[in-house]
Amino acid sequence: AGGNKKPAAGIVVHGYHCEAHNWDEVVWGDVANQRLGRLPQAALLAWETRHELVSFICGTGASRNASGMLEADATVAMLFERLPILSDFDSFRDVDLGELNRLLRRTVVTDTVSTNTEQEVRFALVRLQQACVQRVMLVSSP
Repeated sequence: AGGNKKPAAGIVVHGYHCEAHNWDEVVWGDVANQRLGRLPQAALLAWETRHELVSFICGTGASRNASGMLEADATVAMLFERLPILSDFDSFRDVDLGELNRLLRRTVVTDTVSTNTEQEVRFALVRLQQACVQRVMLVSSP
């Protein structure tokens, strides 16, 4: 039983404190140097696993941005606001951004409850297990 079931994949984008001085660079990256931040890297992985992707989780609720938006919500807002300019990164040259947008809108989950890495990982594992995910990719940074 279950032999015909399509393998499922999940992506977890590790949260990053909104008040960190280099938040934008860590989360988005540096186009001039073609260095992908967490979101573009995760979006590229989403595209590469688009036929198996069932969940794209962004955390956490540990911090708020200047306008009071929780970390996970701010991260997702940035993802969709900047999705049209992902093509500024060479890695996205052959990516259909319209299809990627539809994929992400279908799979994005925000974790606004967790307030530390341990809670974030536990939240993600529960969600991914519920979705019968067999392969997980965690996107963080050094």
